[in-house]
Amino acid sequence: MRSTVFFFYFLFFIAAGIHAQVHILTRGGNHFFIGIDNAVTVTSKKLNVKKLTVTIDKGTVAGADGFYTVRCSAPSANALIRVLYKGKVVALKKMEVLRISDPEVYAIGSKLFKSGPIAKAEFEKLYALTVKTNVPFLAIVPVHFRYKRMRNNELLDVIENESPMFSNDLKDMIKNARAGDTIIFDNITCTGPDAVAMRINTVKLAVMEN
Repeated sequence: MRSTVFFFYFLFFIAAGIHAQVHILTRGGNHFFIGIDNAVTVTSKKLNVKKLTVTIDKGTVAGADGFYTVRCSAPSANALIRVLYKGKVVALKKMEVLRISDPEVYAIGSKLFKSGPIAKAEFEKLYALTVKTNVPFLAIVPVHFRYKRMRNNELLDVIENESPMFSNDLKDMIKNARAGDTIIFDNITCTGPDAVAMRINTVKLAVMEN
């Protein structure tokens, strides 16, 4: 009899959890990142989200009514974010906390180019610079860079560009490139979500025959 009652309550608990349908949504998938606001959304078809509490064991949580931000200060392979209703856990999600990688700049054409050889035909397709980190939603945008074309250590072309997109003058200059030229994008200034300017690494390409 006792086992039957226990089994009944066990099934009731599972059913209640299913019907509560509490979902934890994070824009970084299963990753939180150190030093930025990690957005978390909690939804439920059965429970009033205003009565839910969100906690994390490897960081801090701010926000209310289903919309939260999590801040983390140290890497962790096993950070648990929990949603509680009347003191009981109704949903949880395991997260990995990562450091933000150093920004890397790439030239955009038919694909991304960072350094090394590039066929002349591919080089002529370049149209912009972009910046990437391991945070897919962290927008870092080039606002200024310098383009230089060199051959045998002699500077042949140079132009300043004030946008991630190549200006028409730069596009025309790119047509001057020949096999054996070295192309350098440097003095790259970028801004991120906090609008603070930063200097990042260069792109260096060697133009090759098609």
